[in-house]
Amino acid sequence: MNAFDSADCQKMASALDLAWEIFVKSGGLTPQNVGTAHAALARGILDVAGNGERNTRRLAISAVARFARHQEEVSAERQWRQTGSWGVQTRHQI
Repeated sequence: MNAFDSADCQKMASALDLAWEIFVKSGGLTPQNVGTAHAALARGILDVAGNGERNTRRLAISAVARFARHQEEVSAERQWRQTGSWGVQTRHQI
């Protein structure tokens, strides 16, 4: 687990704004991901910042590059919160 100080949090907030701008301008925002895109980008920033990165631009670019992986995680978590199910069949359901 990582602890972030206020300067780190400010850098990550700026990185999220930049990541969103890059993502939208690149055409990444779609009707299918509009509800989860912001959270997926934030998760990407936290992932990279947790490894020690503090450069705002690198955090933003890494978040956009990792978007697909984090999008799947965020979507699955939202489905679980709404339905109580991960949407994956277990051996017991088959």
